Amino acid sequence: MNFYNASQLLFILQRAGVGAVYSELTDHGGALGLFLYFRR
Repeated sequence: MNFYNASQLLFILQRAGVGAVYSELTDHGGALGLFLYFRR
């Protein structure tokens, strides 16, 4: 797994013209995560 700043990712997606984002919170044995699904 890799650490990413979710706020920065959303800003990058917005600048790229992404209009819709769906997020899903995850827990992999105590390692919290986030799946992002998006469409431009």
